[in-house]
Amino acid sequence: MDVAQKIVISLMEKGILIEPSALDFIKKHGVKLEDIDINDLAKSGFLTKKHLESIIKKRNKEKNEVVVIRKSKKHLSADYESNFEIKNNFVNKDLPKNTETMAKLFNDRYEKIKNILLQRVELKNSISINKLENNKVNGEISIIGMVYNKIKSKNGNILLEVEDPTGKITVFVKDQKNIDYLITDEVIGLRGTYSNGMFFAEKIIFPDVPMPIGNIKQASDPLCAVFISDLHFGSKDFISDVEKKFIKWINDAEDKLASRVKYLFIAGDIVDGVGIYPEQENDLTVKDIYRQYELFEKFIEKIPEFIEIFVCPGNHDAVTLAEPQPPLSRDLVPNIKDFKNVHLVTNPAYVTVHGIKVLMYHGYSFTNLTDAILAIRKYGVKNPQYVMMEVLKKRHLAPLYGATIQTPDEKDHLVIDDVPDIFHTGDLHSHAVANYKGITLISSSTFQGQTSFMDRVGHIADPGKVTVVDLKSREWEVLQFYKNNN
Repeated sequence: MDVAQKIVISLMEKGILIEPSALDFIKKHGVKLEDIDINDLAKSGFLTKKHLESIIKKRNKEKNEVVVIRKSKKHLSADYESNFEIKNNFVNKDLPKNTETMAKLFNDRYEKIKNILLQRVELKNSISINKLENNKVNGEISIIGMVYNKIKSKNGNILLEVEDPTGKITVFVKDQKNIDYLITDEVIGLRGTYSNGMFFAEKIIFPDVPMPIGNIKQASDPLCAVFISDLHFGSKDFISDVEKKFIKWINDAEDKLASRVKYLFIAGDIVDGVGIYPEQENDLTVKDIYRQYELFEKFIEKIPEFIEIFVCPGNHDAVTLAEPQPPLSRDLVPNIKDFKNVHLVTNPAYVTVHGIKVLMYHGYSFTNLTDAILAIRKYGVKNPQYVMMEVLKKRHLAPLYGATIQTPDEKDHLVIDDVPDIFHTGDLHSHAVANYKGITLISSSTFQGQTSFMDRVGHIADPGKVTVVDLKSREWEVLQFYKNNN
């Protein structure tokens, strides 16, 4: 018998009835029998939701907690209807993990990015590799292929081995500077000449995102979206002061920015997890995964209900590590699973709000990509905007095989075939906001301080920074909720 049933039976024995909305309130907010003053109900003989709300306020005040009302008509955003669409939610087909399935995935990647490249004027008349030998066209020709290997020649130049479904060829790239941006498994276009079994490339053409035509996309309503990530509930290094300040701010109807918040995006690593790395238990205050998610539920309960919340998982969450990752299981968050404003989405996922398309991706591949791409290694993980730009240029969230574990599938769901207006990531615990060809790049900060595990993987925490984007003007503001006393 659960707590709610015990309360109902105890009240009925005293001749006190309970309205249905009050029963739902008890289940959501964990009201206990000892919280209810039965003598106070004797006159009316009826327990209402309003009475329970007063109990919760009193209990929170006694604990010196912030009293939060989830609904407030004082916020400007509460007067606007929600307008959103969730797309590209991945459904795991549980296909066999074999070479045939992975070959289909890479073929799909090649075909999708090839179609993107074919939109480039200089690649319109591309030919397949097996037709190079018999090509009758004089002058420059172009091919589209996947980088199979990078080889260092005797004189120090880098040669490429490039393949398509018809064959493989060795490529000499005249501009060796561009070589530093190339990694294996990415799909590129090459324009140059063919001679004696070798392709001499004058130019490397990346699929990249197009330059915007006209003005950047803007919403018509004066609303804002908030972007956060890497909360890490349950960690010893979780910064509770950041959480408290964030909750206080987002509930402040007098704050001109908070009053316009209609959407909240959370890009993974909701909890610190269990067994993520060796001896992690030494770094946890909460060692039960379900209790970690309970802390997250309490966090969500303090956010006004007119704010739509989109949550994707990360590598610390209790889902498969392979990407695309499915949404968080509703069993992990039983207390908020029925909240109409909470939306559990995949990683990655596209969410369109008031016409603004947001690509959410936790960013687990970014550390390995930064190490692999020589040209951006110098910026490091402290400057995540550069690796974000690079994946947009390559039109793939994990172009290097092994940068992340990828779910075997007939389709490659990590190809960026739909150009976003906002690209939101996390994982690195660094913070950055930038613009690339009209796309707002947001690498979210964290609610966690520097940990020994982060020291080992080379991440440096920049906690407490929250990015707010004005959807109407597309301008952004960064709020700082962490005060470093060192």
